[in-house]
Amino acid sequence: MFWLPRDPLPPGHKAPDFILSSEIGKKVRLSALRGKNVVLVFYPGDDTLICRRQLCEFRDAWPDLRGQNTLVFGINPQSPESHREFSARYQFPFPLLVDEEQKYLFTALIPV
Repeated sequence: MFWLPRDPLPPGHKAPDFILSSEIGKKVRLSALRGKNVVLVFYPGDDTLICRRQLCEFRDAWPDLRGQNTLVFGINPQSPESHREFSARYQFPFPLLVDEEQKYLFTALIPV
């Protein structure tokens, strides 16, 4: 099964609004972040090799990203517990959001 149903939104394209909980239960609403640069990293699983490398690259670039008014959010359908363990293991300074039903994965990838 191919994880991404279609091509991601092009950079600068407006994504549909969503509300998701982080690994610590904090609600994140995309529309509340207007005016900031937001990177949404949809990935299939915590602690998979490519996903770990990709998220670690964002972690390592965090000081530069913060200086450019940029927020990063990792998003996948795994549980808050899985996200907490994954985040703690690799010391991600950004939230990992839970989309258990993959409701926003599909809508966020469809241009509106």
